[in-house]
Order: sequence, then structure tokens, then C-alpha cells
Amino acid sequence: MSAPTSLLYLDTLLCLRQHDNPFDADSPYLLLFAGQPGPQPQADVVRITSRHWHNRTRSGRLHLVNSWIHHDVRPASVLLVAMLEQNWQLDLNDAALESLRRAMQTRWSHFVRRMASASLPLAAQHAFKRQLQCLLRNDALIQIRPLPLSTLHGTLPALNFSGHGARYRASFHTRRLQAAGLTLA
Repeated sequence: MSAPTSLLYLDTLLCLRQHDNPFDADSPYLLLFAGQPGPQPQADVVRITSRHWHNRTRSGRLHLVNSWIHHDVRPASVLLVAMLEQNWQLDLNDAALESLRRAMQTRWSHFVRRMASASLPLAAQHAFKRQLQCLLRNDALIQIRPLPLSTLHGTLPALNFSGHGARYRASFHTRRLQAAGLTLA
């Protein structure tokens, strides 16, 4: 029998303090790394953004998101969330995102084959940061945080991000596929 699978949702994004000039709105976005250990390790990287946030985020602004962001969250999943702010054009366009995804899939498979499970989150976080830093030209990497899986159906602990003078808070929840009336094919 396979492990239960859940959907991951981003509920809210709160800008506590914006990064740049207080007269100009910021353009935050998130990246989610989702790693599944096992005999056939899997990894994915997803960009989370919205036109409603783009150049519309100021200190104190709360974005009510409630969007599904990943389809395969399991008890042993390693989830990392990176908070970034876009400057000018998006550094992590579709081609750069695909490059990041391939690099992290390769690194994750290497880690799963050679490391104890307890070491995987930290190794993945370091690799994720290194890969991001290679791809970023103008965008600011605020911080990368692990998303603890306290439940596979319900609210997860909120993540606080700070760096480069900016502060954000993101909240998430999971929902079991069976409870949502869905199954993975």
C-alpha cells in the first residue's frame, strides 16, 4: 500500500516590511522544492506568483491566495520554500526554472542514494540555495525555509522570511487527496 498523498495549498502571503523604496511596491514570488525519498526519488520545483502581487505589495499588505501549489505531499516529503523579490524582469523565467528543476532532481537523487534520511533536508536546502544563486541576476533571494509537515490534512506552521531588509509571512495547508475526492493516476 502506498503512503497517503496530500495536496499543498498556499493560503496567505503577508508583507510585513517591503524590501525597496516604500514609495514603490514590490513583486514577491515563492519557489517550492518538493523532494520524495525512496527507491525512485522524485523532486520538483514550482514557481508561485500572481499578477495580483506584481508591483502591488507594500508593507502591511495581505494577499489572500488559497491556491493549490503541489499535488504530491507525503509523510517523508522534504519541502523547502524560497521567498524572492523580483527586480525588473523575472530572473527565474520558464527556461531558468526548468534548469533549476533538472539540477535539483539530479542533486536530490544523489542525496537520497548516499545520505541518511535525517540529513536530506539540510543537504537539499544548501543545494537549492547554491543553484538559485547561480541563476539570479537581479532578483533578491530573501530566505529559504523548510516547511515542516505537521499534518497531511490541515493547517501547517506559518513560515516567516526575512532578509535584504524585507519580512514576509506565508501560511499553508494540506488536504488529503481522498478527502478532496481525487486520486493520483
